[in-house]
Amino acid sequence: MMGDDENNNPGNSRRTVLKAGLATGVGLVAWSAPSITSLGGTPAYAAGCTFVQSFKVANCRNTTQQNCGSLVPFSYQPLDAPISGFSWSTNVGNTCCDSGGQAVLNIPAGLECKAIVAVYPKSGDCTGGVNATASVATPVSTGTLTVPLNCLGLTTVVSSSRYDVQIVCNSIGAPANCLA
Repeated sequence: MMGDDENNNPGNSRRTVLKAGLATGVGLVAWSAPSITSLGGTPAYAAGCTFVQSFKVANCRNTTQQNCGSLVPFSYQPLDAPISGFSWSTNVGNTCCDSGGQAVLNIPAGLECKAIVAVYPKSGDCTGGVNATASVATPVSTGTLTVPLNCLGLTTVVSSSRYDVQIVCNSIGAPANCLA
């Protein structure tokens, strides 16, 4: 039967030591051989939710009421500048929700991100709860992130409706629940 490490010493494998380091909060273990990596190419011990970044590019903003030629007459205003390191390659200007408008965000290397677009169609606040909220989360992307600015299936909005657009990112290869 094969031992736990190269010298058949039970309990001293890299995996065992790495797991022990995680249990005690040790973040870095020095090896004389190549380090253990996750499928994402980052060290396995770094694949937690430590580096989650979350920021809004539209924070409880009023929808623009205009004649958009649909049953849902609202549009999205240009999205705010993202945090440092991110940039828009395409933004929107008063874009009707039924026009297929989208913004494209450039994502820094090493990160994967998703966008959450939420419209609060019945009230002037963004607390959700009793206010019917329509929202969509995009698939996780690297490199660029396309943010769809559509009607989200809404059939009515009021003049005081509002919307949020939130971007959530973490290091590539982190557990999927980090971007939940």
